[in-house]
Amino acid sequence: MQQEWINWSGSIRFIPKSVETPENEEMLADLVRQAGSFKRNVRVVGSSHSCSQVFESVRAFQQRYASLSNDGVIGQNTWRVIIDTVS
Repeated sequence: MQQEWINWSGSIRFIPKSVETPENEEMLADLVRQAGSFKRNVRVVGSSHSCSQVFESVRAFQQRYASLSNDGVIGQNTWRVIIDTVS
């Protein structure tokens, strides 16, 4: 059984179906495609705080594409661009 994950404030709690640690971009892309094909969500674990380096990385990615809101949230539109980019 997977361990329950809790964010820093305790407001988000979940038990992941799996925990993956891709070693490179290609492995990450494969995991994203697999999750999409099973209609699963992907959560990126940073430091368990909402203002992690992951947030800034997402914002940097979003800045490259005019069609995306630069909000640091990986919503449906951001996922679509990510998947199109790595496909």
